[in-house]
Amino acid sequence: MAVMTSEVQVHLERERLRSRTRLNQLAHSEYLLEDVEFVKAASLYISLENHLAAVEHALYKIEQGTYGICDKCGQQIEPRRLEALPDTALCVACKELEEKHASPSSNGRFFATDIY
Repeated sequence: MAVMTSEVQVHLERERLRSRTRLNQLAHSEYLLEDVEFVKAASLYISLENHLAAVEHALYKIEQGTYGICDKCGQQIEPRRLEALPDTALCVACKELEEKHASPSSNGRFFATDIY
């Protein structure tokens, strides 16, 4: 797990830098001048912020030695899930429960803020 954790940490560090760069570019973008484009940009910004928070939380868990442990139930997260979603904090069962209990936004769609 130590080798996998160091590889994941490198990946997450790159992802954090990429997300911060994209957030900075978006914050200084001219898209904010038009209402429709503002809504699109704001939605993207929120999504990027949520992703960055998940990446930073995963890096914190690596530092604390708790990476791969579900935040809700404390059980080990399946290695295949961690490979696919290195910034995940929940096992499949807890994520399914969370999604089941989440209230959908208008038109049955979910937004980034609905799942965090």
